[in-house]
Amino acid sequence: MFFSPYSRLLAAAAWLGIIACPLPLAAIAINNVATPGYITGAESFTGVTRIVYEGADGSNFLCSGALINPMYVVTAGHCVSGASNWEVAFETPGFSPLVIGVNASFLHPDFAPRPSPVGNLYQYDVAVLQLASPAPAGAQVYGLHLTLDDVLPTSTVDIVGYGLGGSPAAGFLSAGTRRHATGVLDGALDSLDGAPAPDHPLQMTLVFGDSTAGGSGMINAGDSGGPMLFNGQILGIAAYGNLPRPGSNYQTGVEYISGHENVADPLIGNWLARFEVPEPAAIGMLAFGLVLIVLAEIAKRHHSLKR
Repeated sequence: MFFSPYSRLLAAAAWLGIIACPLPLAAIAINNVATPGYITGAESFTGVTRIVYEGADGSNFLCSGALINPMYVVTAGHCVSGASNWEVAFETPGFSPLVIGVNASFLHPDFAPRPSPVGNLYQYDVAVLQLASPAPAGAQVYGLHLTLDDVLPTSTVDIVGYGLGGSPAAGFLSAGTRRHATGVLDGALDSLDGAPAPDHPLQMTLVFGDSTAGGSGMINAGDSGGPMLFNGQILGIAAYGNLPRPGSNYQTGVEYISGHENVADPLIGNWLARFEVPEPAAIGMLAFGLVLIVLAEIAKRHHSLKR
């Protein structure tokens, strides 16, 4: 797709805050199929990213993430610990998809296996990836929701990710497609299966009552790191869930649980907040790009006048 110097100038200026009002964004449909019970929606979550990385064993894995700054993406800690070679893909108007490398990773300092009996899960399961170049201008930057006061006791939240989809009617649906579902937040936990939970994860439960339970769903493999959104802000970060047995689908009448890291927990929210404001180096890079665009446009006009 061709972009004029004016459109590039507007995009660069928007990143610098020179334009006070956001530019209008065209909506992107999130692959929606006419299958009853398919857990997806038509909303556009352009700041939710697909993350592919190399694990410690050399295999490739899939996670999700969310943009909190033009240069930073938040994801799950277990998508960063022991991993390398991340590639972050954005699906936005004009850039579909745009894949960006990662310059640096930041793992929450308290990330660690949970105590027995849930040591296969992690507490403070949060990390941030620094992009090698700014996210596309059409990617939404999400704020952090640092309180539960207006959320509990129960609120409907949005969960978004690139992992497996499915329901009793649809069966398993392949990963790699951005999907949206809604759910009701149960609350923050002080303990998990009897083990202390100092990070107070947010829990959601879902029971498929019939084969047409569409519009609501749970996180699944590949959704790790994807956001739980409340009023368009990040309230939680997908960390774990109990999945159907291998080779089976979600069953009706069975309770499934998803856990999200709680951004309202000060040790998580305050740590993430440091990445919300662009670093001087990032601002400088964007400003330098804007100057180059302006100089190129001036040179082009000067050349035209000489003709």
